[in-house]
Amino acid sequence: MKIIGSKPTIDTYLIMDDIIEKLSLLDYENSFCKGWKHKRISRIYFAHKPHNGEDETQRVHMLYDMVYWLMSMNKEKVSTQMAHLVVRFALAVLQLLSVFIFSD
Repeated sequence: MKIIGSKPTIDTYLIMDDIIEKLSLLDYENSFCKGWKHKRISRIYFAHKPHNGEDETQRVHMLYDMVYWLMSMNKEKVSTQMAHLVVRFALAVLQLLSVFIFSD
């Protein structure tokens, strides 16, 4: 994290790498992508603003579905370590979104 003036800048690509790693530990390709009929997200999906012509609401829907999927995991089958991964994932995505919301 770099500091510009009194405000730290966040390396969104580094956070996105962390998110992808956590999702792979949760086997999201099989349990989320196939089950919820979503495509895999790329390593830069939440790391940059949508390109021209890209629908912003699609990202919000993806985030909503992912958070819903994470929160609906069977808590008896999810270990404490996995529960921490879920929380860290949610916090990382929220951190990325706050960069875009408050940067304008």
